[in-house]
Amino acid sequence: MLPSSFTQGVWGKSWEEARGDNAVQGTANLGDEGVVLDIPCGKLFGSPSVVINGEKELSAAEYLYGFSQDGYALVLGNAAYSGGETRYPGMVHQAIRADYLMAAKGCREFDPSSVIKRTDIEVRNLADWYGKSAYCMTFESDDQDNMRFRALEYKKENDEATVLLESGQCSITLFSKYIIPGMNVNEMTFRHQCCLRVCFSAGKALEEARDFAVKLSKFLSLCMGFHAAIQRLTLYFDGEESAIQYYAPLIDSPAPSKNAIRAMPFPYRALEREIGNYLSSWFDYGIERRDKEDYPLLKRAGDLIVSILTYDWKMPVELQCVSASQALEAISRYRADLQSWPKAELKQNRKELLKRIEGMPEEFVAWIQSRIGQNSKGAKRLINELMDRHKDAVGWLVPDIDKFVSEQQAARNTYSHGSAAAAVDPSYLYRLTMGTALLCYVILWQLLGMCPTQIRCELERSHFKSWVIDWLNVQYQSQDLVDASECDEDGDSGCSGRAPDI
Repeated sequence: MLPSSFTQGVWGKSWEEARGDNAVQGTANLGDEGVVLDIPCGKLFGSPSVVINGEKELSAAEYLYGFSQDGYALVLGNAAYSGGETRYPGMVHQAIRADYLMAAKGCREFDPSSVIKRTDIEVRNLADWYGKSAYCMTFESDDQDNMRFRALEYKKENDEATVLLESGQCSITLFSKYIIPGMNVNEMTFRHQCCLRVCFSAGKALEEARDFAVKLSKFLSLCMGFHAAIQRLTLYFDGEESAIQYYAPLIDSPAPSKNAIRAMPFPYRALEREIGNYLSSWFDYGIERRDKEDYPLLKRAGDLIVSILTYDWKMPVELQCVSASQALEAISRYRADLQSWPKAELKQNRKELLKRIEGMPEEFVAWIQSRIGQNSKGAKRLINELMDRHKDAVGWLVPDIDKFVSEQQAARNTYSHGSAAAAVDPSYLYRLTMGTALLCYVILWQLLGMCPTQIRCELERSHFKSWVIDWLNVQYQSQDLVDASECDEDGDSGCSGRAPDI
């Protein structure tokens, strides 16, 4: 990880200015809220409210350049005046906020606007997801059945880089690093770490490379079942071999528990054979033109599902319900026929209807025309059609899908539109919300190319969100099963569907 702050350095609006007599001293501090350059005495920007000779002072810049005393060349991106004060006798203190910071060791100057050809991405718990290591410990038992350490074995086949994706746009490779922070006669610390290397076929702008890394971490979050936080992002500019470290306040969350790691729904071994296809679908590579137009819907749904199921956010359950409903509606519109009626049939029926209301008040006719001009299916109908298309994937999860859709839409209308319906019990609402998100999660994996049988097998194996699955199975069991259960309790195998006599 980058340090929380660099040592004091000199700063300017160019490398030349940072090296010259007009440079100002300041310290770049890195925090959750962003990057802040603190200048205790001096200034790089003017206040946005100050006008000199009829012109406002410069209060923002695309880049600021600096050299720290601990040997870094630094660049602040999208820097802007954040506040300041004038102190007696005329000394100026200034704070500058930036969106991100780039750092190169050895005070090596670089062009921050260059295209990026490669990125290395360190993601938390990536080694747990990968599940392979070149080193493994072996033990043996003695005469008293005590386990004793025997050896640390090296397996070359597990030490080779693994290609996750190879496409015309980029390649994604996973490789291992083995770190020994310290060693003495009595103790040795040994740590296995996995990293991702992304090589772009064509150069990427900084924002594109960063967004790609974030999207890749979201895919891994989908696989792990918890937030796969980016811990380090290293950039390699075109024509340069030296690394540039990148820092920005990306989304973070507490480290997952051991139980969460054990309940990882889709580790690498479950995806190994088709990992390239899943990643290709996730990144919209090689998708048919029609689907490409709909892809933003799938991306929207994926982002919402990842945030609800994997981020440890303490947001109100009502807002979680709205987010889960938005994900469900977005995914229901993907590859769907959104028209209620064929255009020709609608046009003919509309024409006939307008003939019948001729002579009625103008305002009423205009109102009718505004209503019959719409040809879009309602949210509930689209969701029912979605469930029908994916019944093989969701049938085991929610047996009575009609009941689920009705209750989900009622809750959605209550909190999305502020309807006058009574508020839903918070405990039930939370379960319904998580059930909605899990349902979307299952459908999303099928859309990415996984067969329904494997989805079910991996969820049952891992026990991922098992309490949600159990609740859905009980809450929405089919009426046939309920009737059969009641018959069994009455000792009558031939149920007529009639309530027993009292």
